[in-house]
Amino acid sequence: MTITITAFERSPDGGKGLARDTRVRWALEEAQLPYEVRLVSTAPSAPGT
Repeated sequence: MTITITAFERSPDGGKGLARDTRVRWALEEAQLPYEVRLVSTAPSAPGT
């Protein structure tokens, strides 16, 4: 089972490293554990999707 991190496509903090996923990615990389990233958009979705 691979760990999946869900994160916003565009960082709410403007890429300053304050997003919650930054620490998780760092910890997984330090532990040399594989992970996948699933990016989600903050744009409103179309009706019916």
